[in-house]
Amino acid sequence: MSLESTKISNFMSSNVKTSQSTRSLFQICQIMKNNNIGSLIVVNDSNDPVGIITERDIVYCIAQEEATLQLQAQEVMTSPLITIKDTNSLIDALQIMHSHNFRRLPVINNEQKLIGIITDKDIFKAILSSKDLLSDYYDNKEFEPSYSILEEFRGRIFETLFKP
Repeated sequence: MSLESTKISNFMSSNVKTSQSTRSLFQICQIMKNNNIGSLIVVNDSNDPVGIITERDIVYCIAQEEATLQLQAQEVMTSPLITIKDTNSLIDALQIMHSHNFRRLPVINNEQKLIGIITDKDIFKAILSSKDLLSDYYDNKEFEPSYSILEEFRGRIFETLFKP
């Protein structure tokens, strides 16, 4: 088992919260709070994913002088949406996250339908749950871009391993 051969479908969350693009920022915040989540996928009328709203998006939006909680999701969301297929590997997800400075990736199937979300925390839990993946993380320099993102969270990994 390696980061390159492990499919993200094994570690993604399949319970993805979505919202129509016309919902207000206030409603979006309520959904995120009530579900204890850091992002929400915005969908169109056909229920296709078109954007994402993250805590970071909300902070940037609220920091604007003209900000109001009545803004619609489509005015706050990050779009176009960058996704990953469920058949891609953990290393693929890490590379996309690293290159775009993301912590979350919506997961789609071959029909382009939203079926999950994978986060950096999901990946680190996967690594911590497997000696093979942990070893691959430390031993394989071929994954240089992903290696740097993993290094960024090295403290979290050790904090989790050696939590009192």
